[in-house]
Amino acid sequence: MKGKVHFVVNEGNVVYATNNQKAAEYRALNSHSDAINDKVNECGRDIDDLTDEELAEFSFAAGYDGGYYYVDSVNVPEEYDSYDEIETCEGDIVTYNDIESVYEENYEF
Repeated sequence: MKGKVHFVVNEGNVVYATNNQKAAEYRALNSHSDAINDKVNECGRDIDDLTDEELAEFSFAAGYDGGYYYVDSVNVPEEYDSYDEIETCEGDIVTYNDIESVYEENYEF
């Protein structure tokens, strides 16, 4: 793992990391969409029948209940300590080890 790495964070935990920014953004968006769909299904509704306002409410509820995912990036130096801490754009603290544990090289997307 070296160079610029993009990672997805959910509730302070790194859940995905890759060298491909589009892949990371897709993973975050897809995970959030899955969380919204779960919320809608829990209420017995069909997502296609929701108004924009209802969809926004379900999106907020999903995010509040752990369905909020975001992408951040870090330039990984040639040499680093796996336990060095990184503060994300949202204020979460992660380590290089957290990123390494879920890192996948992805040159094509």
